[in-house]
Parts: sequence; C-alpha cells; structure tokens
Amino acid sequence: MSDTGYFESFDRQKLDPTDKDGFKSAMVDFCRSNRMAADALLAGNVEMLGLENLKEKFGPNWIKVRGKVHLLTETIIKKTITPHDVYVLANAEQFIVLFGKDDRKTATLKAQQIAREVNRRLHGGGTESGFEGVVVKSMVFEVPRDEPEKLTGVKELSQTVEEAREQRQAEETEAFEEAKENIRLHYWPITNIRKRLVSMYRAELMVPEGMMPDDGSETGALECAMDIASVQLARSAIEEKPRAKPFLLMPLHMETITNKRFREAILVELKSLPDWAERRLLLYVTGIDDDVPQTVVHNSFTYLAPFCAGFVGGFSRRFKRADQLQGAGLIGTACTAGDAKELTPSLVEELSNFVVNNHGGRNRTFFFGAPDLDTATSARKVHYDYVDGPGVAPALGSFGPVFSVA
Repeated sequence: MSDTGYFESFDRQKLDPTDKDGFKSAMVDFCRSNRMAADALLAGNVEMLGLENLKEKFGPNWIKVRGKVHLLTETIIKKTITPHDVYVLANAEQFIVLFGKDDRKTATLKAQQIAREVNRRLHGGGTESGFEGVVVKSMVFEVPRDEPEKLTGVKELSQTVEEAREQRQAEETEAFEEAKENIRLHYWPITNIRKRLVSMYRAELMVPEGMMPDDGSETGALECAMDIASVQLARSAIEEKPRAKPFLLMPLHMETITNKRFREAILVELKSLPDWAERRLLLYVTGIDDDVPQTVVHNSFTYLAPFCAGFVGGFSRRFKRADQLQGAGLIGTACTAGDAKELTPSLVEELSNFVVNNHGGRNRTFFFGAPDLDTATSARKVHYDYVDGPGVAPALGSFGPVFSVA
C-alpha cells in the first residue's frame, strides 16, 4: 500500500492517478460508453467524497490513519457502485466518483450512502450519531470537447471540478449581487407572551419580488451570501445602539454553518461585530432537518457560539426532538406559519403538539410569521413563549426599543 493508503493494484473501475495515458484512455472510454455522461460530461453525476473533516479531527495523527481510512472508503465505494461507474483518489483528502448511468439525484443518494457508511464504521456507532467525517459534494460541469487535456490526469480533473463548482456558485449568487442594492433588513417585534413584553426583534432579509430564485441554490452559495448580507446590515444597527436592551435574532442557514468554506466566511463577519453582540445577539438557524443528530447541531453551533448569546433552531411544525438537542447554546426551537393560509383545526393541533413535544427545561418555543390575529391568539393559547408576525405587529425598518403590549 502506498503512503496514501491507495491500493497498488488497480481494477477496471479504479482510475490510476499516476498513469496519465491510462487515465486519459479510461476517461475517454467512460464517456464513450456512457451517453448520459458524454453529452454533458458527467453533468450532475460527479460526486466528491471529502475527507477534510477527518483530517481536521485526527490532527497530527491523520498521516498515520489515512491509509486505513482510504482503504475503508474504497471498500464501501466498490460495494455501492455499478460496472458503469469509476472512481479515483484525487488526493489524500478527496475521492471522486463518476456515475455513468445514474441521474444526479440517484448519484447523490449513492454518494450519501457511501459517506454515511464510512462515518458509521469510523465512529463505531449508529447513523444517528451524526458523525460527519466524510462529506458529499455534488458537481455539475462539462469537460470541453476542444480541451482534451482536461481528461489527462486526476489533477486536471480535480481542477476542472473545482472550477465548475466555483462557476456554479458564482451563477447562483449573480442574481443576489444584482439585487444587493435593493435588499433591506426588516425587524419583526417578538412578543414575550408571559411577560406581555417586546424585548426581542427578528431580523429578516427583504429582497424585491422576482429578483431572486424561490427554490434557493444547489451549492448553498446563495444562502451564504444572504447570511453575510444579513450580518453586514445588522452590524450598523448594533453599532448605532451600543446600549440597546432588546435581543436581536438574526437569520442564518444551517448549510452556511456545516459547509467549512461558508462557515469560515460567516465567521469573518461575526468576528467584526462589536462586543455587544456576544450578549444580545441570537442566531436563528433555519434549514435544519427534523432528524438532525445532536452531535451535528453541537459541532456546528460550537464554532459560532463565542460570537453570540445563543441559538434558536428553526424546524417544521412536526418536530418533536428538542430534548435531544441540548447544549452548544441552543436556547429555543421555532416553527413558522409556513404555507398555512388560514387558521384550521389541523394547524392549531400542529401548533399545540409542537409546544407539548418541545417545551421543557431551558428550551423556549417560538412561533414566527403569524399571518393574522386569530393565528397569533391560538399560538398564545397553546402556550408558545414567543410569537411574531403580521398578526402581532408590523415589521419595522429599524431595530426598536423594549416596550409592553396590551
């Protein structure tokens, strides 16, 4: 075995990064035998399995264990892929799997299956442990027909993949950059039901209708750009009110925290906030899966915890695992009116169940975006701790004061 832990003998599905002619020939054969891949090289069916988190976790011991990690990962890859697929160890921290017959969705599901099994084997526990040593990145790109050198080696392939990822991220954020001058932060007064007091404001990024895609982005770059803009816009509000008493609840996407590159970008912005933020800023993290493991929440929030006073997690109205996600500064769980257009018995039941299932200890329950007074009143009656939305009070253009409500 080599110093990277890669097998010295290569089978037909494993590309040899040391043999440029063989690598190029194998890639050309792969494209010719897989029309779906050849028409837009591997458009949507290139998956990266990144081991960077493992390298960070093992620290100085990574050099000693990476051979075993590579062997384990490769063994699981070979059990998952079909004869139409090929794979290569691009470098010590990255496998690339090329799926020949699968569409993007299927390829991504298979890559996630590989990652989960590797993580489970390394962690020694069940998949619910949330150990995320291996992460999956889906790629969408084309290898130019007039640049065959793109296929000559793993270095060139990796570079092509990286360039494609950056290009895709740039495309996803292009609309946001064009709309940037028109975006604003609105502040929703949040009512503390028990104290009948507004002592917290939820910031929401407002973008003119039609200027942004409704379904978000594939890479998470758009969401990260929105989060960075939110922090930058909120900074002026924080700096203008150094003695402000209310808490400021600022939105943040879970994808921004879990993606290392995006997380580093948002940390730069959070570090630039004044000390006031460490005591009065709460982060409202959206896009969290209801079945998210506790360790994922804990590990993700730990990076940001020193720069804020705590976190509120956004979930669906069917969420019921708040007691399993304690620690790392999570002080509350929230749900929203979502797609509810009117108050119905089923909506009231969902709101009530959310409180029953998630209230307890230091955890507080939040209901955001109550569309009308009836919905807000129902949220109060089923004992939410905090409620906001048009049914409570209109959004304000600036971070406001503490005040009592009738």
